[in-house]
Amino acid sequence: MIIDAAVNRAKQFRCLIVEDNVYAAEIMTIYFERNGITSETAENGQIGLQMYLNKPSEYDVVFIDLQMPAMDGYEMAKRIRESGVSKSATIPIVAMSGTYTGEITRSAGFTYFLKKPFEMRDLAEIIKEVKKIKQNE
Repeated sequence: MIIDAAVNRAKQFRCLIVEDNVYAAEIMTIYFERNGITSETAENGQIGLQMYLNKPSEYDVVFIDLQMPAMDGYEMAKRIRESGVSKSATIPIVAMSGTYTGEITRSAGFTYFLKKPFEMRDLAEIIKEVKKIKQNE
C-alpha cells in the first residue's frame, strides 16, 4: 500500500525505528524509503533513547518494539516522556508487539499500537495520522 500523496510530500518527515529484529526493521525502512520518508534504526531501547535525546526535534514519530534487550519499549517510552527535551511530551510513540494482547494506554507513554506482524495499510494509517498532527502544529 502506498501512502497518499500528501504524506509523500512530507517535508523531511522522519521516523525513528527501535527494533531488535533486523528483518522487521529493514521492512519498515524499505517501506518508508519507497514512500519518501527518512528513517533511522536502533537495535535496542538504550541506543534508541540516546538517538532520540541527541536530536529530538529531528523525529516526527518513534516506533518502539516492546520486547528488546538492554532496555525494553516500555522503559524507553517512559524515559522519552520524562526527559523534558524538545517534543518529548507530544511526539507520537508507536508500540509494536506480536505477543502483547492487552491494551496499550497513554499512561504507558504510547500514542498508537501496531500489532506484529503488521499489514502495510496499518503502518500507512499511522503515518497518515501522524502527518495530520504535524500539519496542525
